[in-house]
Amino acid sequence: MKNKENKLLRAILGCALVAAVSIGIAGDWNQYRGPLQNGISKEKFNLDAFKNGPKILWKIETPNGFSSFSVADGKAFTIVSRNVDGESREVCLAVDANTGKELWATPIGFAKYQPGGDTGTADNKGGDGPRCTPNYNNGRIYVINPKLVLSCLDANNGKILWQKDIMKEHSGRFIPWENAASVVIDGDLLFIGGGGAGQSLIAMDKITGTVVWKGFDERITHSTPVVTTIHNIRQVIFFLQSGLLSVEAKTGRELWRFPFRFNVSTAISPVVCGEDLV
Repeated sequence: MKNKENKLLRAILGCALVAAVSIGIAGDWNQYRGPLQNGISKEKFNLDAFKNGPKILWKIETPNGFSSFSVADGKAFTIVSRNVDGESREVCLAVDANTGKELWATPIGFAKYQPGGDTGTADNKGGDGPRCTPNYNNGRIYVINPKLVLSCLDANNGKILWQKDIMKEHSGRFIPWENAASVVIDGDLLFIGGGGAGQSLIAMDKITGTVVWKGFDERITHSTPVVTTIHNIRQVIFFLQSGLLSVEAKTGRELWRFPFRFNVSTAISPVVCGEDLV
């Protein structure tokens, strides 16, 4: 998808989503693929209201990138690229869900991608930009950028509460086109991948960023992990270059593996349906 088309699509989808929220027909959509990470909303609404397309209440510029929206506490959050002090930066921003008014905008990293759409390379002509979707959790926003820098922000004002550089602190390893996975939170823990040998998968305390457990020697993909309960065990399922790996959420103990072919890039998260995986 070309950059111009991508910007328009993001703006339209964002307006449709916040329009639904503003007229009281949808609940919070606090993270990538929704509250249950399955892309399904349990809210009910009148389909007749959308027969001619959703009514656009407002629209804003969302330059570049593939970050979708999270909506919670009357605000919509996303990540865009902007010129900040003469440099291209990734910026996490919050807007009022009812009016589109920008509430705050916080730079979280440089918007330079190697190799990427901004370099004009032959293998990437579809544009480039931020990939992570913000995760809203109890008044905080969690984002991780393509360079594997994890940021925790105050959802009310955008102030950075803490940051963790996975590359520097955990011997991180880049993959082609860099990170595109979003942050996943369950209870008090936050789960991410991208570290080096012995620490490629990491669980942190969501309030302090302190490491609770780490382990494995895996190469990540662009897939966001999924948290679920199967056979009464709370577990995190990572889609890695070696295939699917499930670990116990609290301890990081390996539960099971399933080989699945990796080819260039994997960006789709596993889908849990009852006790089954799709």
